[in-house]
Amino acid sequence: MRKFFYANILILFSALFNFSANAQRASTIDSLQKIISKASNDSTRIEAYHSWSLELYNNNLLDSAIVLIDVALAECEESIISNSNSQ
Repeated sequence: MRKFFYANILILFSALFNFSANAQRASTIDSLQKIISKASNDSTRIEAYHSWSLELYNNNLLDSAIVLIDVALAECEESIISNSNSQ
């Protein structure tokens, strides 16, 4: 009986920890999305894409992380082209 009780407590704490981690992850991603949408500076937007992709990578969402890195790379290339044209 006691083992069953401890197992249930362990499962409950695991579920609460997982819920907390998911909420924190969602909050971080929401913040990065706001930065990307409001950033007027290319480097700020690129750094936010990079941070977002690392967040996804660390959570084994590799395909999504690759997509965001591709977006960041495209932003870098556009920034380089526009800066070289303006000089």
